[in-house]
Amino acid sequence: MPSRFFLPILVSVVILTSVDSPAEEPRRAGDGPADRQVPEVNPKDYVYNTDEVIGLMLARIAQNPKDDVTYQRLGELYERKAEMTGILDYYAKAEVALRKSLELFPEGHRTKVSLAAVLCSQHKFTEGLKLAREALAKKPKDVDALATAGDALLETGRYDEAEQAIHELHRLSKLPPVLSRLASLAELKGNTELALKLMGEAAADVLKAGGTPKEAGWFQARLGDIALVAGRVDAAEKYYAAVPEGIDAYHDATAGLGRIRAMQGRDDEAIRLYEKAVALGPDPHMLAALGDLYVKIGHPEKAAILFERLMSITANKAEYFRERAVFLANHDRDLAEALALAREDLLQRKDVYGYDTLAWTLYKSGANEDAAKAMTEALKLGTIDANLFYHAGMIYNRLADRSKARDYLQRALRLNPAFSPRHSKEAKKTLDALGEAQ
Repeated sequence: MPSRFFLPILVSVVILTSVDSPAEEPRRAGDGPADRQVPEVNPKDYVYNTDEVIGLMLARIAQNPKDDVTYQRLGELYERKAEMTGILDYYAKAEVALRKSLELFPEGHRTKVSLAAVLCSQHKFTEGLKLAREALAKKPKDVDALATAGDALLETGRYDEAEQAIHELHRLSKLPPVLSRLASLAELKGNTELALKLMGEAAADVLKAGGTPKEAGWFQARLGDIALVAGRVDAAEKYYAAVPEGIDAYHDATAGLGRIRAMQGRDDEAIRLYEKAVALGPDPHMLAALGDLYVKIGHPEKAAILFERLMSITANKAEYFRERAVFLANHDRDLAEALALAREDLLQRKDVYGYDTLAWTLYKSGANEDAAKAMTEALKLGTIDANLFYHAGMIYNRLADRSKARDYLQRALRLNPAFSPRHSKEAKKTLDALGEAQ
């Protein structure tokens, strides 16, 4: 989910007066010679893209290094740039600029809220939550601070507090992004019907308010994610197909369609879709999925290039600790590093999937009892996800708890018999060895 929806920040185009000269006074009728023509103003001459505005902000700071407001705006622009490009280094630049703004003006409320969101975008949830709460102590009805706090509480696994924060947010605002947060909470708690209903309402509300299909696209992509994880493949396909090109969500929707084609055994189509998604943005999980498909069709050399790219992108990036750990565990590569990354990730993100990652890396490392304990935490909300059930089944099989192993593997395969091109066959093979329940 995008880190923020509510705070009115500078985005891709803005209109500004000159950096180095004040705006002229408006000319009154009759001023100057009668034959003098006042040039027509073209608004396009005063519209700048994000990079140009960043340049203007940097120029202002060069003129006045103690301008806290310009540092704040610069930080928000870098945040926007990160969201537009997927380049995480822009979040780091945003953090530097926003911290400088707070250093110059420690009482800057909006700066504090912006910094909280940027920290959360870098998975620094503990500090981000602290700042959001400080902002809420001053302005309890600040919906952007409340949204950031709710997101951070979800990511850190404080689900009761997160639910309170999100419901308070909903009391203050009925905007689509609030409904989407309620939907995500419902999904985590295993209530697929409610999650789809709420996310569907969010998408519909965007359109009812005069928004375009592109503006509703993020919500359509999330509908696809919810449906696919719940095993509703046909519905997921329709949601993903409804996401128009030219927006960030199209990237995820394209990969989602690739995943569906892989589930259907249509490997060539899946590869084309994943290649398109990777060209838009090389997310680690997409690189891994595409590489696995290449291995499946007999091109390990192509897979090796993708896996090497994945390792390079995720190296020393806290935002990718979880993805890197899962990749290493799934491919039985450097299991010591996988386990260390999972533990490090859990320090910031004690959520369902953080415990699942820890459980899986512990299982792969042979620490089966500890894996089962972590898996209990991963399953505690009742989240419906075939991958969670598969991991649980394999862990309990290793512990010779045949009943639990059989139950979880059956649940994974009932939800979606082709839930994973990599793991579905292993789940069926293990379940066959266990024998059907009597």
